[in-house]
Amino acid sequence: MIKLLIVDDHPYMRQCLIEMVDKSEKINLVGECTDGIEVLPFLEKNEIDVIIMDYRMPIQNGLETTKLVRHLYPNIKTIILSTEENYVTKKEFINNGACDVISKFDIHPSKLISTILNVCRVV
Repeated sequence: MIKLLIVDDHPYMRQCLIEMVDKSEKINLVGECTDGIEVLPFLEKNEIDVIIMDYRMPIQNGLETTKLVRHLYPNIKTIILSTEENYVTKKEFINNGACDVISKFDIHPSKLISTILNVCRVV
């Protein structure tokens, strides 16, 4: 079972993501954080396989947090949620440790679940 952490500063978006992944028997939501600054303390206490992380958050954004996670926990996969939809930004996310990027504009439960399964290599 894939252990998932959701990180987004908007409660409504977190709830939507929780409802989307709740449909999968292969994914277990371990927790949620409201900002990137909460992620490292959470990871110290919990075993996580993949993080769904918003790009735009106050205090510490998703890109900064992804870099830290990748450095300290290289086995944890990160999927960035973003409203940025250009190739340069997506490439920057990938170059800084994200495994994939999903647009918030066209997120769908089946796409989210398949992305999580793909980055964890679970079919």
